[in-house]
Amino acid sequence: MNLKIIISIFLIVIIHTVSYSQINDTIDYKITYELEFKELKNSELKQKEKMFLFISKNHSKFISEGKYKIDSLMASENVKQLSFSEFMRNIPKTKFDFFVINVLGSNKILFHQKILKDKFFYEESINHNWTNHKNTKQILGYNCKKATVSYQGRNYTAWYSNDIPVSTGPYKFYGLPGLIFEIYDSKKEYHFLIKGIESLSNEHILNFNPKNYIQVSKKDYEQTKEKLNENPIKMLEQSGISLDFSNELQKKSLIDSHKEKMKNNNPIELKDDGEKQM
Repeated sequence: MNLKIIISIFLIVIIHTVSYSQINDTIDYKITYELEFKELKNSELKQKEKMFLFISKNHSKFISEGKYKIDSLMASENVKQLSFSEFMRNIPKTKFDFFVINVLGSNKILFHQKILKDKFFYEESINHNWTNHKNTKQILGYNCKKATVSYQGRNYTAWYSNDIPVSTGPYKFYGLPGLIFEIYDSKKEYHFLIKGIESLSNEHILNFNPKNYIQVSKKDYEQTKEKLNENPIKMLEQSGISLDFSNELQKKSLIDSHKEKMKNNNPIELKDDGEKQM
């Protein structure tokens, strides 16, 4: 069993139902995007994942389909009736196990992710310095305008539509006078493209309770992620998880293999204050 599988199983097993209360908005729209991305720097292989953007009057929430299904499964009463093997078969795969909430009408976002036993969130204010262009094109029958911006080491081109006057979009992108339909970096290593717009009924709620999370600074969050990437086995053991290795050589080989993969990791955010993010 490789280290990635060990960590994935551990992360899944310790997830528990979260009860939200502070943000409790009725969702008006569900936007579906397809994200095509290049996970590794030393490979030309690209992968695809379906992503959702839920929009309410005051907030938007960006989340991968896999993460959304995991959260829905864990919140269901049916999960208690599943055996471990059934549970594992029902867990969808995702490369993006976080979600982002944008406070509409502001520059404030809340980024949330679970690292081992702890659920973290940090607040971030991003002032995207968009440059508008005269170019236009149609996407899904909507008239879209072009804008460009630089963010965390990448140069992006976005296409947005005033026909849906909600200043938000996928991931941490917002600040244009309309919904972002498409956005991609200059190398197209991360390419978000809208695939569907759906109006939802009143029973769908966008909710979040910060009391269920540990609030940290973005810097502290990144340092925790870096420690996990450097030596995940050590962090697992510090969390009380004992891993069985036949010998120290096997353990070292697993750590070295993981470190090598992390060196080739190609994150969407390349730098923060001049430093590369993991």
